[in-house]
Amino acid sequence: MAQRDESLTFIRFVAITLVVMVHVSAPAFVTPGRSWHAGLVYDSAAHICVPLFFMVTGVLLLGKEHTVTSIIKRIRKVVVTLIVWSVIYLEWEQVYRGNATKDWLLTILTQPYMHLWFLYALISVYISLPVLSLFFRNATTAQKYWILGAWFVGASVLRLSDAMLGRVTVAIDLSLITTYGGYMLLGAVLFEIISDTKSGATFATAIVLWIIGTAAICYGSGYYMLTEGKFTMLFVDYWTPTVIVSSGAAFVSLKMIFDRLQGAIWLKPFLDIGDRTFGIYLVHLIVLVFLLDRLPKTLAQLSPWALYPVVTAITVTICWILVLVVQRLPVARLLFPK
Repeated sequence: MAQRDESLTFIRFVAITLVVMVHVSAPAFVTPGRSWHAGLVYDSAAHICVPLFFMVTGVLLLGKEHTVTSIIKRIRKVVVTLIVWSVIYLEWEQVYRGNATKDWLLTILTQPYMHLWFLYALISVYISLPVLSLFFRNATTAQKYWILGAWFVGASVLRLSDAMLGRVTVAIDLSLITTYGGYMLLGAVLFEIISDTKSGATFATAIVLWIIGTAAICYGSGYYMLTEGKFTMLFVDYWTPTVIVSSGAAFVSLKMIFDRLQGAIWLKPFLDIGDRTFGIYLVHLIVLVFLLDRLPKTLAQLSPWALYPVVTAITVTICWILVLVVQRLPVARLLFPK
């Protein structure tokens, strides 16, 4: 069953590692300078992170029936976590970084703190679960492909066209599903297709599409920066065709990679990290900032090509240990819900 498929845990491990890589490399990615090329490559490759999380969520949830009561329970858990961690980060900003916020309640309601926007998006897709799961469980394969095609064209291709041309391309609203709802459906459909296949051709095709998608993100973002002299999200935002293609191909590739490696002892720590991604996601920015502020000179002198992966690995490891310890403590474990 999907709920017990460890390949999904492995994909979550990759996703949380890439989330940290985005936050490590983003400053260099958006600003021309000595580290720009490394930032461009690493950030472009890592921007599949959030789509991977939503695709895994789709696999786990769209095959189930959801009552209003069960959905409210899910939303309540996320809302409590959102409030608690928003308060933690707002206090941290004030005490550690000297950035005071006056109206915390209004801020939490209207301005997600940095990476906590993911929780707002999660609430949104939970609200739409009855529609998405009902469709997925009852639709034919052709109907699923039809809706995914409409989502890709309406929520991605036409949106990119409008943004690049500065005008409406087609006056037909094809955005039937939100960006993240579409990723959930995409993950569930892809998982259905590849669950029982070990096709080398499928694996090779997915790897090639993953590379092409990532290269397109990197080239588009880099070309725009070099020609326009400024950063653009047109190729790295989660709704763009480049990220959708790269994310879908990566999802298939990682599933098939894990199936080929399954049972290896060295995978166990990665799977344990994958089981704790929610807690790691919540705390990683605090750990990352502390680490960067106290970076040893030996590390700081590294080339950014080596520095970014090292900082990412250290941050993920520290967060993993922290979550592992706190989840074993009474009361404190509530900070890192599973």
